[in-house]
Amino acid sequence: MSAHPPGSTPASLLFAERRNLVLAARLPATVEKQALSMCTLDEATNPDVLRERGLGDLGTAIQRLTQFLVFRALERAAWARHEHEFEPPVAEDDRHRPLAIEVEARLRAAIQAAFPAPVTGPAFGVRDFEQAFAAFVTGEIGMHAIAGVAKDHPLFSHGIPDSANHFCFAEAAFYFVRLGLQPRFWMTTLPTLVGTAQFFAAGFWDRRTRAWTSYDCTNLRRAAATSQAVLAAIDHYWRALTLGQLAEQFGLLLAVSLRDDRSLGHPNHCPREFS
Repeated sequence: MSAHPPGSTPASLLFAERRNLVLAARLPATVEKQALSMCTLDEATNPDVLRERGLGDLGTAIQRLTQFLVFRALERAAWARHEHEFEPPVAEDDRHRPLAIEVEARLRAAIQAAFPAPVTGPAFGVRDFEQAFAAFVTGEIGMHAIAGVAKDHPLFSHGIPDSANHFCFAEAAFYFVRLGLQPRFWMTTLPTLVGTAQFFAAGFWDRRTRAWTSYDCTNLRRAAATSQAVLAAIDHYWRALTLGQLAEQFGLLLAVSLRDDRSLGHPNHCPREFS
């Protein structure tokens, strides 16, 4: 996430404007709920908002961990591109553990606040989470779709993925599971985060190259699918996969989506016996 330029509208006021525009749009109740939930999630994890509220260290931690997750996603893409199972960068994973502990707690709390848990059952509203993320990656709750904001408006990138950093949602969940940070919670999110990443890649691709910079909110001219189609895919396919299968599928998606990225290396694979 990038900081706002000097003299621009404070981030907290932008989120207040976003919320007001959603409420003024007189949307169907389900769509309004999804838009407000994503606003809550985004605001709670936005580094600029956190700095304005005296939580600058947490905002910096989110930015630093995001940078590491970009590196980790590119590493995963490189392994899959060469048809090898991803071998996590153990030393780097361990070095970033303190950041991961801090950010995981904040992101998990933000998800639980945006998608409250039912009286009994999982730790957050799983179906509400699935529905909101499906609408998020199809552009249905973007501020352009809801309020007609123009591309030069600071809210244009709100309510939709703004860049390939969207891949970092799933990468973060895999990383948190690997570190043993609330693994049950994050494994519950993975079918949605991996499944919606596929639709994000299809919808936000510039259709010219396949690199990290090829995915941007301005590329979404027409949704590649409806949120109902995304939910059907989650229900039928993604939720049926094991953790290992989700990791494999995510790696393949990244390998295809980022195959032209100059940051992709050539992994030093050590063959296993019988592999």
